Amino acid sequence: MAGFYTAALSKSQALHWPGLSPPSTACFAVYYIATAFALGYGTTALKIHREIFLAIQLGAIMFMALSIVIAGWWSDRSSPTRVLAWGCAGTLVMGIVFGPLIGTAALLPIFVALSLALFVMGVTSRFVRQTTIWQT
Repeated sequence: MAGFYTAALSKSQALHWPGLSPPSTACFAVYYIATAFALGYGTTALKIHREIFLAIQLGAIMFMALSIVIAGWWSDRSSPTRVLAWGCAGTLVMGIVFGPLIGTAALLPIFVALSLALFVMGVTSRFVRQTTIWQT
């Protein structure tokens, strides 16, 4: 049976491992930080009620949906490489401002931080499919 998998993988010309792909790593790291980590930190360290924090995340997720559409349109108008490069730059900016914004414990800066993070995640997620092992 192991020979079957080896043969199938050797025939794949677009084989990329998700763990080694910077776009997919950045995409899923940002998603984790903006969802699971932020929820845990906000409800424990910042003492924000769970329902309120989930409502903030629900509003911020709309920015991810919007950015997926924008990234698709933008990559058709220019190039996927350009859009991904801007997404990576946005990830760096998000990494710099996310901590201070979340640390304020005020709802508006937290919403801005989550919206920015999920917007950037949406831009980079447009290209995750192109960098995974399942691409054919």
